[in-house]
Amino acid sequence: GALALRPRQQTALPGAVHTNLPVPCQSKINDETYDCEDDHAEIDPNLPGTYRITVSAWPYLDAEFTYEN
Repeated sequence: GALALRPRQQTALPGAVHTNLPVPCQSKINDETYDCEDDHAEIDPNLPGTYRITVSAWPYLDAEFTYEN
């Protein structure tokens, strides 16, 4: 019943692959949300540009990344 700080995710984005994703989680890329059931996910955008990615999984803090293709 006591308040506690939310833990940080260990999620990383080396290259085009997210690693150490919390399972399950949601990954929001720009305005599209995707459900993730694995501890890794490949980013495969079909257009060049900058992508803002937010990984959410309770009770973890959101992890935010910028990916440039």
